[in-house]
Amino acid sequence: MILETNRDGVWQEEGRVVATEGFSSAWFGLSCHYTSTRSTLFWFMDFLTEGAAFRDTVPSRVETWEVVDARTVRLGFSREIRVETFDKNAFYWLDGGPAIDSVSWMDPVHVHIHLAEDYPNGRLLEAGLQSVLGANGGPVEGAAFTLYFYKTQRYDLVFSEVMADPSPSMGLPGTSYLEIFNRSEQPIPVSGFTLEVGSRRAILKEGVLYPGEYLLLVPSGQATLWSFVENVLELTDWSQLPVSGAEMVLRDNFGDVVAACHYRRDMGQEGFKRDGGWSLEVRDVHNLSGHPTNWDYSIDNVGGTPGRPNSLSTQLPDETAPRIESVYLKSDSCVVFQMTEPMGSDFLSDLEDAWFLPGGLSVQSARLTEPFHSGLEVCFTHKLPQNRGCEMTFRKMPADLAGNTLVTHGPVRFARPLVAQPFDVVINELLYDPPAGGSDFVELYNRSDKHIDLSGLFLSRSNEAGLPETLVPLSTVKRALFPGEYLVLTGDREGLMATYNVPEALGIVLTEGMPNYVVAGGTVVLSDKKASVIDAFTYSEALHYPLLSTTKGVSLERMDADAPTQQEFNWHSASADEGYATPGRENSQSLPPKGSTAPDFISLEPGVFTPNQDGIDDLLRISYAFEKPGYSCSVTIYNRAGQPVRYLVNNELAGTSGFFSWDGLNEQNARCSTGIYVLLVRCFHPSGAVKEAKKVTVLSTH
Repeated sequence: MILETNRDGVWQEEGRVVATEGFSSAWFGLSCHYTSTRSTLFWFMDFLTEGAAFRDTVPSRVETWEVVDARTVRLGFSREIRVETFDKNAFYWLDGGPAIDSVSWMDPVHVHIHLAEDYPNGRLLEAGLQSVLGANGGPVEGAAFTLYFYKTQRYDLVFSEVMADPSPSMGLPGTSYLEIFNRSEQPIPVSGFTLEVGSRRAILKEGVLYPGEYLLLVPSGQATLWSFVENVLELTDWSQLPVSGAEMVLRDNFGDVVAACHYRRDMGQEGFKRDGGWSLEVRDVHNLSGHPTNWDYSIDNVGGTPGRPNSLSTQLPDETAPRIESVYLKSDSCVVFQMTEPMGSDFLSDLEDAWFLPGGLSVQSARLTEPFHSGLEVCFTHKLPQNRGCEMTFRKMPADLAGNTLVTHGPVRFARPLVAQPFDVVINELLYDPPAGGSDFVELYNRSDKHIDLSGLFLSRSNEAGLPETLVPLSTVKRALFPGEYLVLTGDREGLMATYNVPEALGIVLTEGMPNYVVAGGTVVLSDKKASVIDAFTYSEALHYPLLSTTKGVSLERMDADAPTQQEFNWHSASADEGYATPGRENSQSLPPKGSTAPDFISLEPGVFTPNQDGIDDLLRISYAFEKPGYSCSVTIYNRAGQPVRYLVNNELAGTSGFFSWDGLNEQNARCSTGIYVLLVRCFHPSGAVKEAKKVTVLSTH
């Protein structure tokens, strides 16, 4: 094509264009751009078209193919194709694959094939196209291809080593690190994975972790220090691991949890290694229980084994049955059953057959909680009724990842609780001087007929001014304490359960920041968040049984939950037969229910008592009842010879009802001999009324 201009009658060439390629269209034209005054100054000579007609013979090809996710295949073409020839029947599997649901176009050369079923994880499948035409009407080339997809599964990768405190160095570079191990049989690309440590997040930029290999994650700018390790990945958004411990979660590109653990510096043995320079290693990478016994400090002479098998590596299969350690409400219609370790999900395959729920409750949904899968969240179709106890019985017993089935002691109870009022919940047992290596504990008892919300209760000790010190919450979630139920608060849950052979974990709570109740004595305070007292107990060594050689490891037990907490006769040392403490169960010194009151206002129980500290009839209960308040009482105990052996009570103000107790000791705190004893009880009222009674009891040794 030539452009010429006429200058003074002479045509001069301004330029020319030679087009050698053809046009697929059946026509062509020119576009002229000019002002209105020049509209008559353009004209064209005849156009001449010669040569063979152009035919588009460049084929469309399949250039890219990939499985985007379990339900989507994406194809990319070199050129546009005729869309009307590509429907769900155009894509097919050569050797069988998931059914095709539909297709959708991303742009003129990219199409998504949507699967009606999940792509089989970890399988190679041959696929092809049929009857698909390119824009020129010719068949698409490269219409047969191989697809592969593997969605990383939970527990394919595990955290196998943690160096949180690298100083002082034992021979390794002085930086913290995390080690990840691929325990699967699949190569796993980790590019785009997210690491969460506490509240911090970092993105893994690159890398493929092959089966049986380790990947070392190190802080920004530190990769060169670890050149002797084969697989090292530097995290640009991470500088240091918390020394005391943290929750760690690894998520894949879809945001799903691949690995999770919670490390603590006390997971390893006590001693100098806790002061730094030694990594925490997993003993058995196939033990997925998360139990602290599967971790310990490295025994390698450089302080750790980054990028290679752990120095503690051994077979340590999980043989411990999981237990339910707490039950709480996530909302008014959802309850969470918290287990002691991660659980398998097979039992959730049929919700209707998984459990039995009396009382008309209907389950809407159920799932294992993230990130550890150690909780079961069950949501109901309606709100739970307030202050009504509910229970659930598993028909298909859940199991942990090793196949150990859940241990329960009957139906699991839950309720939508109420706020506690004073004296609804009482302090029932206290261990303030634990045995060596042990921990204090406080036992509470719900003496009311209400289901009490533990999230509204706080434990503390009072200072010299009588004010509560730091308030420690009993629960950060809405958990119910049932009527007649015990709750034990301690700083060492596992140690307490092992020491006192506690079979049921549900009533034992690990309490962060547990108050230290000193041996010299003090006051235990149970209150709400505004420090309004629900119950308080001022304790001292004087409340223990006087003949004990030591009070170390011996708890003080409440004898009557309905009697005033500060009543001196309401506390006694736990019996030797019960191991000197009864956390989570009925106290060894608990008194039987009050019997009927004798006409003369005084009654004794039992008729024969045996103060031998076996937990059975160790105390004589002297119950009283008056028709009006204001009586003061004295109680004197005589032997068969008529000699006074114990002045038990001296002009003490009594309530309208209550009790005193005799532990079989005389005035010299020596044990009385076996035999018959007479109790003289005299009570005086300011009005001048006098009540007097004599009662006989038998002190025996068995």
